[in-house]
Amino acid sequence: MDVGYRGHEIGGPPSNGRGQIILHDRHGSYCGGTEPRTDSLILPW
Repeated sequence: MDVGYRGHEIGGPPSNGRGQIILHDRHGSYCGGTEPRTDSLILPW
């Protein structure tokens, strides 16, 4: 739904918050990802 036409201000993504995820799939594999704006990284072992 487009709320801009109702007078709401529409901006870009928020500048705060970060995301990291580790996915464990049904085959037993792991997949990880992190947002490139952070100093995080994925270290497999």
